[in-house]
Amino acid sequence: MIPDLAFHRPATIGEACALSRTLGPAAAFLAGGTELLPDFHRGRESARHLIALNRIAELHGITEGDDGLHIGALVTLAEVAASPQVQSILPALATAALAVGSAQVRSVATIGGNVCRAVSCADLPPVLIAAEGWLRLIGTNGERTLPLEHFLLGARKTALEWGEMLVEVVVPHQPRGSGAEYERFARRRGSSLAVAAVAARVTLTRDRIGGARITLGAVATAVPAVAL
Repeated sequence: MIPDLAFHRPATIGEACALSRTLGPAAAFLAGGTELLPDFHRGRESARHLIALNRIAELHGITEGDDGLHIGALVTLAEVAASPQVQSILPALATAALAVGSAQVRSVATIGGNVCRAVSCADLPPVLIAAEGWLRLIGTNGERTLPLEHFLLGARKTALEWGEMLVEVVVPHQPRGSGAEYERFARRRGSSLAVAAVAARVTLTRDRIGGARITLGAVATAVPAVAL
C-alpha cells in the first residue's frame, strides 16, 4: 500500500527547489511516476511528501541550440521517440525510448525520471552517456552542469543534492562521421526490463575508427562508460 502523502504542486523551479531543500529526504520529486510509485509498493521509497513538477513550464519541450539538443526533464519517452530532432541528431535515443515498457507507460514516463531514479536497467542513460550527454541542474545554491556519466553514482544513487533538480538533458551535436546504436536483451518479448544492454558510438576518420564510446547497462550497480 502507498502511505499517506503530502502533495505539493509548485509553479516554478525556485519553489520546487526550496521545497526540496526544506523537506530533505522526506520528499521526492514526482514526474511521470512510473518508477517512483512502484518503488513505494516495493518498500524502496520512504518519502512522505511528493513534489509534483507538471506545472513548471520550463521542464517541458525539446529545442535545438548551438550546443545541441535540449530536452526538458518532463518530456515523455513517447515524445522523445517521436521527435524529428532526436531522430536527426541521435536516432539511438529514440530507439532506447521505444524500448521502455508499453505505449501507455511511454506516454507518461519522462526522460528526467528515467535518469534520476538511477535504475541500473534504465534504457536511456547508456545512449546518453555514449553520446556524451550532460545535464543542467538548478538548486537553491545556483546552477551547474554535469556529464551524465558523473551524475550516476550507483544503484539509485545520483549526484543530485537536496534542494536541487534536473531541468534538462542536453545531447550535444555528434561528431562528424559518427553513428550510434542501442541494443538490449530481455527474458521475453514485449514489455520487460533489460537484463543486459549496450550503447555504442563510433566515429570514423578517413575510413578508420577515430574514436569509440561503449556504455553497458543492467550489468552492474551503476552505468559504466568506456571510451576507446
